[in-house]
Amino acid sequence: MKKVVIALAFVIFAAGFSSTASAQEVAVNQNEITPTQAANVSVTPSPIMQLNAKYQLAYPGLLPDSPLYILKVLRDKIMAMLISSPSKKVDFYLLQADKGIAMVPLLVQKNEASLAKTTALKAENNYTLITFVYKSNSTKPDEATYKKLLSAANRHQEVLAGLLSKVSADDAKVLQQVINFSKTNVEELQKIYNGIK
Repeated sequence: MKKVVIALAFVIFAAGFSSTASAQEVAVNQNEITPTQAANVSVTPSPIMQLNAKYQLAYPGLLPDSPLYILKVLRDKIMAMLISSPSKKVDFYLLQADKGIAMVPLLVQKNEASLAKTTALKAENNYTLITFVYKSNSTKPDEATYKKLLSAANRHQEVLAGLLSKVSADDAKVLQQVINFSKTNVEELQKIYNGIK
């Protein structure tokens, strides 16, 4: 039985690794995608910043209410430990932040406000980890990456702000806190980019 569980975990990890590496992209607005539609989304490259186009969040994959979600979290933690390149680590954390924010409207639609709040906080924590990567390596993003990170933060704030009226007052307070954390992260990123300590 133990061997079967280990084999199953390995298969899920391997399948997840290839899907994370190629990253699916989908526009996620409050009314654009439902959990049933999500299964029909085609695979395209990882989030791309296009001129005069809205930043596209990555396809979220399994939601936290899935019994297999714990395996996804485990896989992601292992992958984060295996990435040594600072730029690839930044890309990985941005992808995780994008996926987390993309999950929030889907969870709100499913009346899973508690999970939505937790997911939003964890997603923004991934964005915070991006600033830690730059600080710990005494580096800063190049111009293209910097613009992509700013666009991502703006999109995250926009998605969360669009949900404030769709949840209870207490839940809205938490989502507003996440928006404020995002603004603080942007300020920190701007300091890093401009060389301010």
